[in-house]
Amino acid sequence: MCGIAGFVDPAGRTPDPQRVLHAMRQALRHRGPDDAGDFIDAPAFLGHRRLSIVDLSPAGRQPFVLTDPAGAPDVVALANGELYNHYALRPALRAAFPDATPGASDCAILPWLWRLHGPRLLERLVGMYALAVWDARRHTLLLARDPGGEKPLYYAPLPGGGLAFASEPKALLAHPLVSRAVDPVGLRRYLTFDYVPGRATVYAAIRKLEPGAHLLWTPRGLTHGRHGEIPFGPPVLHDRREIADAVWRALGDAVEARLMADVPLGVFLSGGLDSTAVTAALTARRDPATVQTFSIGFDDASFDESAHARAVAAHLGTTHHEQRLSPETLLALVPELIAGLDEPFADASIVPTWLLSRFARQHVTVALGGDGGDELFQGYPTYAADAMARLAARLPRPVRRRLLEPLARLIPHRAAYMSLDFKARRFLSALELPADHRHPVWIGGVHPDEHAAALSPALAAGLRTAAPDDAVFADIDALVARFQSAQPSGSREDLISWLYLQTYLADDVLMKVDRASMAHALEVRAPLLDPALARLAGHIPSSCKRVGAVTKRPLRDALAGRVPPSILRRPKQGFGVPMAAWLRGPLSGWMRDVLDPVRVARGGLLDPAWTTRLMDEHLAGRVTHHKALWSALVLELWRAGNHGPDRTPP
Repeated sequence: MCGIAGFVDPAGRTPDPQRVLHAMRQALRHRGPDDAGDFIDAPAFLGHRRLSIVDLSPAGRQPFVLTDPAGAPDVVALANGELYNHYALRPALRAAFPDATPGASDCAILPWLWRLHGPRLLERLVGMYALAVWDARRHTLLLARDPGGEKPLYYAPLPGGGLAFASEPKALLAHPLVSRAVDPVGLRRYLTFDYVPGRATVYAAIRKLEPGAHLLWTPRGLTHGRHGEIPFGPPVLHDRREIADAVWRALGDAVEARLMADVPLGVFLSGGLDSTAVTAALTARRDPATVQTFSIGFDDASFDESAHARAVAAHLGTTHHEQRLSPETLLALVPELIAGLDEPFADASIVPTWLLSRFARQHVTVALGGDGGDELFQGYPTYAADAMARLAARLPRPVRRRLLEPLARLIPHRAAYMSLDFKARRFLSALELPADHRHPVWIGGVHPDEHAAALSPALAAGLRTAAPDDAVFADIDALVARFQSAQPSGSREDLISWLYLQTYLADDVLMKVDRASMAHALEVRAPLLDPALARLAGHIPSSCKRVGAVTKRPLRDALAGRVPPSILRRPKQGFGVPMAAWLRGPLSGWMRDVLDPVRVARGGLLDPAWTTRLMDEHLAGRVTHHKALWSALVLELWRAGNHGPDRTPP
């Protein structure tokens, strides 16, 4: 696990390029505090920060460089992540190159794979990775991201036909030719989704690779391509017991592959079904007493899963560690957290994830997590909401407004986790949108209809031309078209799962885990996104995944008899934070300070009338605005940290 950064500058427009490369590399020091390396041979400048996981010796230092017979650089490779199948790929390399001597590091095989397969090497990799390969003879740069989207990779075109890349935007922003100017479409997407999905970022100059995508740079230009994605196809398994057995075997194999490490390893254990499944599979293959598990708790019982995590740990016999998150802890974390994000990111669960990563790093260097289960096995409550919305949409619009909205207003207000009034208002807020646009609004922060009121008058005036409504959901529409082209007979539920995999999982959940863990030099791996397990899930009928109110039935069946029955009966609970109550109580003064109308007006992004109204209504207890308020708080803190406290972004 590491950080990568670099650029190709054929026109030589980068001033003092070696200094720039070192600044970019230094911006990623938190991702790899153990070592650093670079390759400098114009027009290519490549840098690496190393977190030693496999092959702790100096031989594992990157970039890996192959030379030609004359000793000149030939192929250079650097990567962030792990290649779990590198042992299986080595015999073919030895057969093709008898004198090949790739080191013990999993990524040391990459230059040799390029020599043998060129860009098609990506079809052979199993792992989580963001990688770069530079062919010095052909002046060709390959950038690629794993199909699950576990590891991020960003890029920015440079003047003169060059290209810069990095594991995080902060490294790209260290390059003097990469602008900090805000993209209006990216800003609206952040407000809608809580994050910026797809290729876009909040910066107009910076883009990111999508899961399973690659980019090929040559002096002639850029070529985008795809080398893999999590598939959905015709159902091949229908028997309930057969499905459960197949899932358990595939999960065990996935966990086994992700134990590849020369450093201590543990598990994030929330007490939910997915992390319980990973822990159970690990303890089935290793002495439970050697397995360390980690969880975060809250004082608010409706958000606290720590008792369930303790029950699983006790049942399986792991060595369990627990820490609690208080409002005071959150306030202490905020400056560090916002500084580590690069972009505004309003999923508040990054706070406990940040604390959990810091806590776990005191004991281990690698952790397994349960991400991916909700997407692959239909665990989100929005699947049921989708079906209900399609039924409700059949009612005439005036009937919906006269019947459903008054009913929702009658529900008593509560600040508990996923309270009924919160779910009802969320459901109705997206009912008038196209079906494929509802899910981002259900889980996001600020409804698109509110953007004109939320943004400063100067920004709102230009929304119609600079960032129209259809641009906000353009990536969703493109993904739907791509799925329907590949799977014309695919089910509605499979389409929803695929959209979650490509957007919410990749750009929210996995990005959150990557930033929180790498800020503390901790590597987190997701066994549920193993290609074999994902393919298996993609071929299980939707009718077997969600049966009535029972979600993720294949996982529940696979764990039957292996974990406490109470865990198998639990409904879905996200890694939430009691933000609604905290913003009314211990965090209210901090909120008032950050969203002070004078400060907000000077910042130039948000309209202080909007933020003040939200605060007043929330503090009065008339309605819960914690999602929109947290979006506003993060945006203001990000703006101040990235553009100065009194200056509007250019």
